[in-house]
Amino acid sequence: MLSRHLKGLLFSRLYAELRRFKSSFRVFSNRMWVTTKSRFYLKSVDLLVPSHWNADSALSATTQSFQIADVRLSPNVTYPHAENPNVCGQPGNFIELPDSFFNVANSGPYGLHWKSLLHTWALYRWGVHAEHGYVGDSKFPYAQRDLHSQEWAVTGCSDEKIAGRFLDITNPDSSCESDSSLPNTCRFVPETSGQNATTSLMHFHWVESVTDFCDENNHDKYAANKQNALCDHKSIWEVIRETPDYLAVTAQRNQSAPNVVFKTVKHSATPLFYVLLDRGLVQAPIAIANKVPRALATFITNNALRPTVAAIGAYPGPDNSPLSDLVDWSEIGTNTNAFLEAIGYLRADGPRARDFSRALVAVANKIKQKNHPNGAVVLLVKYGADVANFGNYLPESEVLNAFNEGNIIFNALELNFPNHTGFSHLGNVARGTGGGYTVVDNTGEVEMNINNVLGYVRRTLLTEYTKLYRDWKILRKESMGVASTIPVPEDIKGALEIFVSSSNPNLSQSNFTVTGDNYGAPNPSQLSFTYRRTLDWNEAGSKYTYKLDVPRAQLNGSNQVNVRLACTNGACSSNVLARAEFTGETTRVKIDVLTSLENGHANLSSGQPITIYSKITKNGLPVRDAIVIATLTETNSLRVHSFRLNDDGEGSPDVQQLDGIYSAYFAPEYDGSYRLSVNVEGNPTWRSKRSTTKLEESSFIRLLPIDQGDVGCGAGNCDAEVIEGSFSQTVELTATISVVQASAYIPQPTKIFNLVPVDRPDLNQVHLYWQSPFIPGRLQSVTSYEMRSASTRADLVSNFANQTLVPLPPNFRPKQPGYPETFQIPRPTSTTYFAIRSIYRGRESTLSNVASYIVITPTDPTEPTTLRKTGSNKIHSKVPTTYTIQVRPTTPSGPTTTPSGPTTTPSGPTTTSSGPTDETTPIGETSTTAPPSDSSTTEPSSTTAAAVIRSSESSITLNENGGYNIVLAFDENLPEPTSGGGSFIVENVKTLFETFSPKLWEATKGRFYVESVDILVPSSWNVENSTDATTQSYDQASVRVSPTAERPYTENPNACGKPGQFIELPLEFLNSSEPGPYGPHWKALLNLFATYRWGVHEEHGYVGDIRFPYVYKNLSSNEWSVTGCSDQPVDGLFVDFGIETPQVCSELETLNSSSTCRFYPISTTATTSLMHFHWIESVVNFCDESNHDKLSPNPHNSKCDHKSVWEVLRETEDYKAVTSPINSTIPEVAFKVVRHNPKPVLYILLDRGKIQGSLALAQIIPRGIINFLADPRRASNVAAVSSFPGRNNDVIQRDVAWSTIGLEIDRFADVIGNLRVDGPLERDISQAIFAAVDDIKAKAHPNGAVMLVIKYGADVNNFGNYLPESDIIQALNEAGIIFNSIELGIEESGSSPVAHIAELARQTDGMYTTLMHNGVAENSVRFVTNYLHQILDEHFNDLTKNFRTVVKTTVTSGSAVNFRVPPSSANQTGTEKVQIYFSTVDGSLIKQNFTVMGASSTGGWGPLANVNFKKSQDWSVERSKWTYLLELRSSAPFAEISIQACNTCQGTYLIRTDIRSETTENVTITTFTNLDETSTDLSNNEPIIIYAKVLKSGITVVNALVDAVITDTATNSRQEVRLLDYGEDSPPDEFEQDGIYSGYFVPNRDGNFSVSVTVRGDYHVIKAKMAAILQRNSRLLPIDQLDGMECHGASCKVENLPQDFTATSELGVRIRINGTTSYIPSPTKVTSFVVFPAASQPSMLSLSWAAPTVPGRPLESASSYEIRKSTSPAALIGDFENQELVPLLPTFVPGAPGYWQTHSIPRPTVTTYYALRSSYRGTNSKISDVKAFEFVGVPEETTATSTTSGSTPDSSTSTTTSESTPTGSDTTTTSSWPTTANPSSASPPSSSSSTTPAPEEDKPFHKTGGGIALITILVVAAVAAIAAGIFYFWRKRNTDKVKINPPPETQVRASV
Repeated sequence: MLSRHLKGLLFSRLYAELRRFKSSFRVFSNRMWVTTKSRFYLKSVDLLVPSHWNADSALSATTQSFQIADVRLSPNVTYPHAENPNVCGQPGNFIELPDSFFNVANSGPYGLHWKSLLHTWALYRWGVHAEHGYVGDSKFPYAQRDLHSQEWAVTGCSDEKIAGRFLDITNPDSSCESDSSLPNTCRFVPETSGQNATTSLMHFHWVESVTDFCDENNHDKYAANKQNALCDHKSIWEVIRETPDYLAVTAQRNQSAPNVVFKTVKHSATPLFYVLLDRGLVQAPIAIANKVPRALATFITNNALRPTVAAIGAYPGPDNSPLSDLVDWSEIGTNTNAFLEAIGYLRADGPRARDFSRALVAVANKIKQKNHPNGAVVLLVKYGADVANFGNYLPESEVLNAFNEGNIIFNALELNFPNHTGFSHLGNVARGTGGGYTVVDNTGEVEMNINNVLGYVRRTLLTEYTKLYRDWKILRKESMGVASTIPVPEDIKGALEIFVSSSNPNLSQSNFTVTGDNYGAPNPSQLSFTYRRTLDWNEAGSKYTYKLDVPRAQLNGSNQVNVRLACTNGACSSNVLARAEFTGETTRVKIDVLTSLENGHANLSSGQPITIYSKITKNGLPVRDAIVIATLTETNSLRVHSFRLNDDGEGSPDVQQLDGIYSAYFAPEYDGSYRLSVNVEGNPTWRSKRSTTKLEESSFIRLLPIDQGDVGCGAGNCDAEVIEGSFSQTVELTATISVVQASAYIPQPTKIFNLVPVDRPDLNQVHLYWQSPFIPGRLQSVTSYEMRSASTRADLVSNFANQTLVPLPPNFRPKQPGYPETFQIPRPTSTTYFAIRSIYRGRESTLSNVASYIVITPTDPTEPTTLRKTGSNKIHSKVPTTYTIQVRPTTPSGPTTTPSGPTTTPSGPTTTSSGPTDETTPIGETSTTAPPSDSSTTEPSSTTAAAVIRSSESSITLNENGGYNIVLAFDENLPEPTSGGGSFIVENVKTLFETFSPKLWEATKGRFYVESVDILVPSSWNVENSTDATTQSYDQASVRVSPTAERPYTENPNACGKPGQFIELPLEFLNSSEPGPYGPHWKALLNLFATYRWGVHEEHGYVGDIRFPYVYKNLSSNEWSVTGCSDQPVDGLFVDFGIETPQVCSELETLNSSSTCRFYPISTTATTSLMHFHWIESVVNFCDESNHDKLSPNPHNSKCDHKSVWEVLRETEDYKAVTSPINSTIPEVAFKVVRHNPKPVLYILLDRGKIQGSLALAQIIPRGIINFLADPRRASNVAAVSSFPGRNNDVIQRDVAWSTIGLEIDRFADVIGNLRVDGPLERDISQAIFAAVDDIKAKAHPNGAVMLVIKYGADVNNFGNYLPESDIIQALNEAGIIFNSIELGIEESGSSPVAHIAELARQTDGMYTTLMHNGVAENSVRFVTNYLHQILDEHFNDLTKNFRTVVKTTVTSGSAVNFRVPPSSANQTGTEKVQIYFSTVDGSLIKQNFTVMGASSTGGWGPLANVNFKKSQDWSVERSKWTYLLELRSSAPFAEISIQACNTCQGTYLIRTDIRSETTENVTITTFTNLDETSTDLSNNEPIIIYAKVLKSGITVVNALVDAVITDTATNSRQEVRLLDYGEDSPPDEFEQDGIYSGYFVPNRDGNFSVSVTVRGDYHVIKAKMAAILQRNSRLLPIDQLDGMECHGASCKVENLPQDFTATSELGVRIRINGTTSYIPSPTKVTSFVVFPAASQPSMLSLSWAAPTVPGRPLESASSYEIRKSTSPAALIGDFENQELVPLLPTFVPGAPGYWQTHSIPRPTVTTYYALRSSYRGTNSKISDVKAFEFVGVPEETTATSTTSGSTPDSSTSTTTSESTPTGSDTTTTSSWPTTANPSSASPPSSSSSTTPAPEEDKPFHKTGGGIALITILVVAAVAAIAAGIFYFWRKRNTDKVKINPPPETQVRASV
């Protein structure tokens, strides 16, 4: 169908226009028949013309509409365009042509009409793609230059070579072919004659000889075009043969194409008409009901309505669908019988329950799809009411808005029983749309009432107008809870209408507060509003709608309106719909929402995800840069899925960049129905429509591919619009999405488009980068990668599986989708091609782009090879393998010189230098440290910090003098050492801290020391003078000695400068007081303490690490540098310690992750830094600003913004808290040895509310408890006392901290004996118990705990808001607590007391009693205390019930919950169980209401038998919720369970199991945040970080799937955050694979939030230990490099979880969050910044990076980027703002987080450094790592312009090598800081250039060879001297005898 959407034409012009249309389509049909080999043709074409055209013979359009036309002509389109957002081979949406397309017969500016149409038809119908490239696009370049031949070739496909030239379109006589880079105005112009090529219509369609598509015989599989990228390198014909269209053609074909049948129709000038009939149970007198069809028949047969286009539907539809179609759109006069038949049928026995609200919205949606310009009229004929179902109806406001937006007038005929007013449901909607409405019963004139409405409908249908109602747009639609923020666009007209729908009927105007502000500015202004309450559908069972109208005048100056709801009586949960009428930009924006589903049903077992699309246009043009968020809500639960839709052309799933179609995948984990809405907001960083070079005036316009009419737009649309930042609108997909077989969904990973090789000559490596692919619809990573290499592209594309495998490291863990992956390989010596594919659970992705590493070998190795006219290749010399390395400081005391070589002396090797020298202290000798002082800063005022600071995660405290009070704890399970016993170890601890304290004081310049150390030893150890522990506990200790610790370790996942959790030591660390494998113990501890307490980081690198290399080359001096920091030179050698006889490393540049080569210091006077060379004797200090190396690529610089350790230290809270530092002698350390108390701890929780029983009776309780505590048997127990409610709305108040009862009996007695008779009546004991459990868990007593709750009364009004009993029981069980209680009873008319908390005691094996005036009260108290005596005397290790939470989730309307069940161990008893608790307000459920289905481990799915059922009321009070317990025994070997309550049930599931498995039973999950308190104000712009530490048997768990679920306690709305363990700044994870998973969280509104974390086993293969430990030479390495590169700061000993593992852990406290509207964070630091030569244009340089995240705003991206460059890296770091700006193109768009961004610039002519930072709403990120490009030559005629791509970096790089350069010839090296070399050319260096020292600011702290990069040392004596020196010191420090041999005297390449 062809639709025309244009202005009117004169009558004579009309017929000429129609003739051209028909002629063009006849030719098109015939040519398509020939081109597709007699497969396809056009059978018919309906020409739909506007209603005001003078086409008298045209019929009125029926099913035809512009919105659903295949081909559309529009004045808003500038060039032919096919809209097809679907995957390759699938049909698209439509073709769009400019209105001028047919102005000239047969041909136009795009070539012959039939060719242009066939090109776009192939895109639209067969899902193929263009075979050309795009100007300015780095991913699909217009042309590429062959690096061997240096010839330019245009991207495309043809069966014969097409002759032509590259010409400048702005100057047709000027050739641009000789340029080193093609300018944007350069085009390939084919010769006008003599061409023989017949293909391809998908590129050169406008060339005369081209008439066919490429097939497998002539397709170019290697061209960098979209067809290859998106169709897996298939030809056009290969794709066509697999399409549904091709497979559907089964009939015998004719010899020629049949003639096309044309029909001209035009839009009706009058509205459309839709009749909606009620097919439910007739609930009115049948005599009245029969009058309606007769009246409708008369109405339909009226001659005046015969031209009216109408349709009829009915509700309810089949299979619970809201609507069924009875008569499709047609003219009434041509289909009268069908209309009469439909309206004449009455169904007297239809269903009573039916939902007209959803049927009406479905009708509105059908009418919107027609997009009729003259609106529509709807008539609903309703024969009865759904009297039992109104609570589930859509709110009236939603239905009303659907009609208003669709330009629809709604009318209703509603039948009713006589004298029954309850059926008048539809009046408000009819009045709201200007329609007619009547209720028909026998109380009046029935026929008259019916005819009145039908008469009004008839008059409306005969009226010609284009707008029936106002331009209403939805601004916000969401589950409101208690607050909502509504954006206010500038072009709003009239009042802002806010509809709040709630089941609460008691809300008045005073319950609402409306304020306005400017994007979260402080002090928002209060706005006045009018208020109206209505009952939806006029039915008692419905919701209430509260309408708030804010006048337009009130909105001036406000960009957003905040609505708050304060509930005092009844439910607060509600939904909000805010809308307004507009006059400006908003009215010109059109938003369409659609999916990839044909009928709304998705069966995910196919592995195909659902694709969500939103097409956004403004003035008919696509909108770019919008923020588009899709939200899918499961209709039967509170699960909400929100994700961003992108228009990036990356194929995941968006296939066309900047076409205004935003898309994303969706595949839920659970079956169900989902409602989809899309919110579109203007980007705050919007730019005006991009300026482009228009080519309409050029004579070359017809020579361009169809969709390249504009220059510089790449694959996108140059004719695009933007919407301003204040714009916001929400659009719904009215039909629900039905999903089945979600559990069987295993999709194919998305294709990797951006595999990039980056040359690293400084490391003799090539680094391969790519972006981790997506699992469509899943937040999971791929299982593995498969990378292969080949010598040709063809081998990889055609035979990938048989090419050379590039092995990834054994511990390589695929990252989460969107994160950059990096892998390094040795530099190839010949041209090599790479490709990669990913695998997810056995399904392979399609092959990635093919990346090339080009090596150009010169023909004459003695002469440079020229590129174009000038420029030489890099030449690599070969030098001996012996190195003499002198490591120098950043600021040396004198000029640097070249050492003359080492000499051997009896005392060990020393280094002698010519020129001024420093005295050196050989390693092993001691140096004297001067008295410390810190004069660099002024002491902080005493008001800046409290005198004592307590860490939120450990027991360390700090006094105002700088004295730390530390707890060092041994794990209770550590056996006592047999040699020396525990006393020996304790003495070693004392010796350590006696040394550590003064050294700490000296290193911190008199700031800190150790005041006291409490040493907590296991209860089984025999240590003299030890007492029972009180406040001390292992899990709160600052320093922990663990049986699972492999080496010293600091746990600090927080930001730089923030304190961490603890230090962990292996027992071996304390076995001796002498220096051990980590050097002197005090130094190792100080290194750890600095990381733990002050949040600094290592200043060394890691062997084989790309980001933090162990060594690197400095570009200025061309010297090897060891990553680190020191104030004086450190002389040494690189030695291989991984061999039997250590020797000098032979090839330093080949260090990789498995290398055993390390820098071995020989002598130095350096005193810094303890964060690197702590183990060198002279090193006693930290680097400060005077000697810190800001340029060193180490973790400290990266994470601490290039500040020195001292600069960070001075900004810490610890430093500020020391207001009176000790300036003389520090006191000695006070030691106290305590032991784990073998008895359980006691926690008493007191009720401080109003006493609601007899006061005399109440006084019995404290007397009994005090007597109990005073008993001598309890003197040694440790106890604590808290009370509830606490002060200032705290849940509890901690009255007595953990103390030994016998020592604090008076304090215990005072607190317990203080009764409060005037306390509050309302208090929440459930939250109080929960908080008490957290206190006990924090104590972490190894022998369990006992809780005693004393309750003096009941909270009589608040039980409905209590936590479910099941939550409390599970918390008590998990913490190993025996719960006991004494409850004061209330006597009322002799009734029995209410036992509110008895069930908790029963479920934990505790004791419970209620006191009454029956003479036995004292005995009752004594009964409980006697039981407490019994259990407190016991010594047991575990009170835990061994239940772990599997699932905890809130559901509505009976949603099913699916969960996995772990297999039982073989040694289980058969009594294991799964317990399912369902908490709800509904107390009427029985066992039959629950459906429990299961899948056995051997297969099969069905109902589970032997399910025990129990029903109880929480807290034993009527006002509480009900808990239903279903218990299943594990005798049934089920592997998966699905549980569902009744269809209308709402509540919370808590599912737990005690099933144990050898692989799961020892898994511990600890959840915590970065908050010191339980509340935070986000106006400080610091996001909340959620952490989950996962251990198995005390060992780090890697590869787990960890998700945090944050629930708003007021609304039950949930937000999920994936926690990751990648060691990246985003997520905020410090160390990769340390078992601490983390993620940012920031809610959208203020409130109270609970946090739970679910941990699941991943599908990845379980990996073994990650690396071998170099134990023999470990003392030569920094502490956290013992295991090589792979382990970094994490443990090398790791565990994995099995796939069936699932467990949930909760954060015990609720978080109070304020200031969300003021939150504007800085984006995360860009850590993936790389610089490399552009492959297709040798004169260009590519800058590439992964887009950063905005912490807590995962769906938003950075606003802008700022790239600057300098010839000095120090200038970039220290003065970034004043360096030269690298401008981005105006078209550059910041991508979504993780999206690869690329910017191309001309190659610099000097060595240049680059850095980048991003910005979000004016807040800047940290500066990225500095990257360099080394200039080594100048190509001639280098003229290049910048290009930018929002897609990927170039897929290849190049280098030049010479394998036969004579020894001694001039050499040129390429290196980096880290760097990428210029491979294209090189110039020989002068003899002085290599010895010139670097500028002072750029010098690295370690330099090799005294400034000479390549040293040839062939003197055997010198080699022997070096080896002898190493051997001497090596032997001196190690008990085993190690010999270091000199290297073999052979020449190898020593630099790259």
